[in-house]
Amino acid sequence: MPLTPMNTKSRIQAAATIFTAAVLLLGDRSAQSAPIPVLPTVGPDSGPKASATGYLVVYTDTENPINTGDIQYYPHTPYKIYNRDGTLFKSVRNHLGERDEKPARVSLPPGRYTVVGRSEAKGEVAVPVVIGALRTTVVNLEKRSHEG
Repeated sequence: MPLTPMNTKSRIQAAATIFTAAVLLLGDRSAQSAPIPVLPTVGPDSGPKASATGYLVVYTDTENPINTGDIQYYPHTPYKIYNRDGTLFKSVRNHLGERDEKPARVSLPPGRYTVVGRSEAKGEVAVPVVIGALRTTVVNLEKRSHEG
């Protein structure tokens, strides 16, 4: 059987037939694969909210020992916390009583501050600090380590 060239009308009909067959095949396939459902996220949240409180502990130099008989106590000296713009945010006594040697744990909104307190080695110093939400920032102005 000899091949004859296709006229334009025949070409359009052939293309339409191929296109229709492809749509039917693909349409049938897409009917088999429904959209994938999205489940709730698993794992920890992306992070604490920015409004959550952070904490600051400053080991300042200690005061002269307080003798209560057989025991001497060394309370930490007070310090000040300044906002980023340099205004006083809070003054911290840094101990509860004369027999308290543990520095105060101060709640602060997250942000940048400057702590001004007495260092054991250098006298009064200023230390820039960053407070993160639900985190404790520790500043050590003593010679000894407070790791752990």
